[in-house]
Amino acid sequence: STQNYGIYLQDKWSILPNLYLNAGVRWELQDMRDVLGRRAVFIWDNVAPRVGISYDWTEEGRSRLYASYGWFYQPLPLQLNSRVFGGLVQVGRTYRNSDCLGRTSSDGSPREVDGQPTEYCNDFNDFTTGLTPGAVVPRLKGQYNQQFQIGYEQEVIEDLTIGVRWLHNGLGRAVEDISPDGGNNFIIANP
Repeated sequence: STQNYGIYLQDKWSILPNLYLNAGVRWELQDMRDVLGRRAVFIWDNVAPRVGISYDWTEEGRSRLYASYGWFYQPLPLQLNSRVFGGLVQVGRTYRNSDCLGRTSSDGSPREVDGQPTEYCNDFNDFTTGLTPGAVVPRLKGQYNQQFQIGYEQEVIEDLTIGVRWLHNGLGRAVEDISPDGGNNFIIANP
């Protein structure tokens, strides 16, 4: 299971009658539990600053020149819960071509289709691994994007606004599941 919590504080200041400054901060917490309910990931220090400025040269609310910058944290994917903390089991099976190719089962069902064995082809258990829980590096940090945008909007007639915006997203920090042994074990880390 996963629980995500967030709290934010923001304010807007009117520097001039047509110039506004927005500033804020958001705090987020991520708590992931494994298949047995034990804490697997606990990230409590996701602090995301945000700041923006806008200017209305018409002083009537019909135009807006703006810029903003902020961090945006991304929740860890729920796939980690099942793949890394759910106790992954690997199963290997073997088939003999001579038992499958061109043969049918007792009820007439084909043992192979397009060269691939079907559920009617006898298989042999090669291996079944035990549960392989994942590991998390100490002091794992949350994944976030840094976003910067600038733009302009103008009301050309009543209820019709046109505008242009440039937006840049950059990855500030990543969280990845990496495997040092070909997928048998996983480590959650900031690469």
